Amino acid sequence: NTEDVKFPPKPPSEQLIQKVIHEFSSSQNPALIEESGCAVCGTLCPKSKLAPLNNFKDKLTLLIDNGRSVTRKERTHKSHHLNAIPGPVIETKFDKYVPLVLRLYQKIKHLN
Repeated sequence: NTEDVKFPPKPPSEQLIQKVIHEFSSSQNPALIEESGCAVCGTLCPKSKLAPLNNFKDKLTLLIDNGRSVTRKERTHKSHHLNAIPGPVIETKFDKYVPLVLRLYQKIKHLN
């Protein structure tokens, strides 16, 4: 019944104001909102959702180029030789990975 609704509403209680401030402050914690990239796929996501790459290092063989010329070192002139980047194809600036990458790896491994 719309007749029972008082308008304008009463101001929020001190307790409600404190609760709103506390919950907002908690949600703005840098650990929850800072982002970084995945070393394997490059996806940008919250740091809190990334796992340390050293937990995944033994599985990086899937990402090794093996002479297929997937990766190349930068050339500053067209006469410079093409050189592959050795090792797994990962972004070396990042030290974490998205856990979805591990699940995809496990599916691929299961198929082989």
